[in-house]
Amino acid sequence: MKNNLLLLAVTLLLLGLSACRKDNTDTATGISGTAATDRDPVTPFKATYTTNPQVVSMIGGVITLSITGEGKATHLGKSTWYADSWVDTNQFPFLQTGDMNFTAANGDQLFGNFSGIAIPDANGKINFQGTYDITSGTGKFEGATGSGNYSGWALGNAGHLGFDGTLNNP
Repeated sequence: MKNNLLLLAVTLLLLGLSACRKDNTDTATGISGTAATDRDPVTPFKATYTTNPQVVSMIGGVITLSITGEGKATHLGKSTWYADSWVDTNQFPFLQTGDMNFTAANGDQLFGNFSGIAIPDANGKINFQGTYDITSGTGKFEGATGSGNYSGWALGNAGHLGFDGTLNNP
């Protein structure tokens, strides 16, 4: 009888603790789950940015771009995005590569690169898609890596960019 009461008390205690666990829904994107800082091995990563691509140079059919963006991302919240991008127009579809960084409002950063294709339409809009890798980070993202897909469009100096993938914590 004493053992049954002890077992019941421990069970109720464990159930109470799990019921008190906070739901960590990211209000920026509505994704539910634990934050990257909780050091779960793998966490979802989603981001959307309004971008402002600027042509830096065009040499031999390779366009060099400087791209800034503002938006929201899981684990970063309201944040900025920056990339140096190269688009090789000597082949079709155009090959797009680049180096990028995401910066949270508190200054913590994620660094990575991307590679994909870009296809212009008849109206001058460039549609692009590919894969990305997160290679490192600072602050709460120190040691983080990740990967996923990106897609978006650009028309003149305006664009939209989305990321969908995962972050891997050490």
